[in-house]
Amino acid sequence: MISGIVLASGFSRRYGKDKLLQKIDTKTIIETIINHCVNSELDEIVVVYRKEEIKQLLEHYQLKMVRNISAEKGMSESMKLGIQHLNLNSEACMILMGDQPYFETMHINKMIAVYKREKMITVASGKGIRRTPVIFPSVYYKALLEITGDQGGRMIVDDPLNQKIFIEFDERQLIDIDSEEDLQKLL
Repeated sequence: MISGIVLASGFSRRYGKDKLLQKIDTKTIIETIINHCVNSELDEIVVVYRKEEIKQLLEHYQLKMVRNISAEKGMSESMKLGIQHLNLNSEACMILMGDQPYFETMHINKMIAVYKREKMITVASGKGIRRTPVIFPSVYYKALLEITGDQGGRMIVDDPLNQKIFIEFDERQLIDIDSEEDLQKLL
């Protein structure tokens, strides 16, 4: 079972308002990434959210919704909450950002296919630089649960002792929307 954890509990400080609720075409940014996940080969999807509007927007999807009341502690808190709510049969989890709307179903499926073949940490990269999403085999869940602050799984990916494979994607596919300018450029 390959699980997906969508991190959607940030504060959008650089954007100035909740970027996940901004629209691209007819859907919000968070709905766009959730649609990509729902249509992918992910076996379960856990969304870690902070704002009630996000939960209400996604209620009609088949998702596990987990509220992060400690979002100020950083990204690691969201990641840990997601891992704690995974199905016990989860063999690996893909950590996805709620603000990467152009990382589409086919890209998710490509990463899953590589993971299933290689059975190691599977990392998206752009121009040779480590990015998100990342798939972590379940053997790393304990280490992920010990991370604090705003790091995510970076330390685990960067550890030279951990086996990993990088999959190169186009920069547009990996772009995360941090400001209104980022969104306007994309539109």
